[in-house]
Amino acid sequence: MKEATHPKVLSALRSALRPLTEEEAAGLESSIKAEGCRDALVVWKERLVLVDGHHRLDICQRLGKPYRVVTRSFASEDEAVAWARRNNLARRNLKPDEAGYLRGLESTSEKKAIGRPEKGGQNDPISGKTAERLAAKHGVSPSTIKRDAAFAVAVDALEEVAPGAKEAALSGKLTRKEVTQLAKAAPESPKEVAVAVKAAMRERSAANDPKKKPAPDDGPEGAARRWIGLYREANERLSGVVMSMHRLGPKKIMAAWGDDDRKNALIEWRGVRVRVEEIITELEKMQP
Repeated sequence: MKEATHPKVLSALRSALRPLTEEEAAGLESSIKAEGCRDALVVWKERLVLVDGHHRLDICQRLGKPYRVVTRSFASEDEAVAWARRNNLARRNLKPDEAGYLRGLESTSEKKAIGRPEKGGQNDPISGKTAERLAAKHGVSPSTIKRDAAFAVAVDALEEVAPGAKEAALSGKLTRKEVTQLAKAAPESPKEVAVAVKAAMRERSAANDPKKKPAPDDGPEGAARRWIGLYREANERLSGVVMSMHRLGPKKIMAAWGDDDRKNALIEWRGVRVRVEEIITELEKMQP
């Protein structure tokens, strides 16, 4: 393929990729600048569509660097997507949630291809023979495959209302529990969920950025500044949660939670109430 004839990019194949972190993207760009694009891009022979190498293609086009391609034949787009996912899973630098997401996509796509429901729990994205077969294939348990499928469904649902949520979930800025809870609330409260996702991403990014961390010996004034910053972040996040709770109503929220979740939430909220009442008391004393 000539360099001027760039392969076409399909969203279904790009979404099969593991998103790069900022550090990984910077490292890949530095490598291509210094050494060129060492690995060939994989292109669907019959349709001239890029199957693997999207990040490398983006960087090469931006830098004006040449690249090589190899072609493979695929019978359909589904087959090309399945190959891209397997290729991603074979890479050793995947984090656990990234590997789980790709396994989940594989399992849910196979269920859609089969087109018939399987016996299992009402809330299981997959069940039965599909989970057992994929578990044997990837060397994990069937229950792990089911959890991966539910996680993949939740990540994609969350990405629709909060762009960037997928990268946050797969990079660890959002936990699996947070992804699941936010995805459940997304249909009823998309705006509030989007605000909560952005707040969580900012909080985790700041926590991992040494430049944004105050010095440990900055005294009472520094501690006060940190408290104010935490208050503002928590207030923004809590506002979204409260608005969502008001919209859903207590009955729906309680029905969605299990017994243990309700008990834990009650304990946590009672603790929050005690702390808030203490702060209110102190603020009232400071009123002129």
